[in-house]
Amino acid sequence: MINFEMPGAPREKSIVEIAEEIEKAMLAKKEKKEKDKKMYYELFKKYFEENGAVEYDEWQSKLGEIARKNGKIIVRRENPETFLTVFKNKKNLPIAFSAEHGKQPNSALLGNDLAGLRLALAGGFGKIGKGSVAITVGFEPSENLSIKDVPDGKFTNFSGSERSLVKIVQGDVPFEKMKFFLLRMPYGLFPESEMTEDELEKEPASIQRIFIPEKYQKKEKGPESIASWS
Repeated sequence: MINFEMPGAPREKSIVEIAEEIEKAMLAKKEKKEKDKKMYYELFKKYFEENGAVEYDEWQSKLGEIARKNGKIIVRRENPETFLTVFKNKKNLPIAFSAEHGKQPNSALLGNDLAGLRLALAGGFGKIGKGSVAITVGFEPSENLSIKDVPDGKFTNFSGSERSLVKIVQGDVPFEKMKFFLLRMPYGLFPESEMTEDELEKEPASIQRIFIPEKYQKKEKGPESIASWS
């Protein structure tokens, strides 16, 4: 995504850098033009589609379908620059902790009722620009990952049913274990021409679209029950 050539040669801008430039220009205008919103959204849409992912606008029903088939799906809001580079190059997604903050909750079990998604969106990493465009990744556990429950007596801000969903994850997510990518954009920056009738009527704070890398996925087997890791 970022291409360094000979010293002094122009550097190819990343999709995140391009997105931030478009967003900055839109936010500077009192009235957001539909053509600018569409250009902004299609920047991401085309990027995903050109790299083998299929878009679904009914994201909640599609996520519910995925959750029913596999109760072990983990969700995590990911650093956009890191994720988009990994996705384009079909590489493993590294998940690590900084020496400054140490190990802490950084992911959540999606759950059959999708309750873990809210936890992932509230925490996690990076957003693109001031408009807060975010990307959440859904992936299956693998032998390359350490998935731990929240230790007793620690991180007490998580309580009740949500505490059982929060996970401490470290390691590498194999590319083929990534099951979906959820793109969240502010309502005011999303093109009306791409909204569903329900979205146009309710005007939610944000619009979400799910992209599934179907080109690289094997057919799912039957439903699995939700498991707990320790």
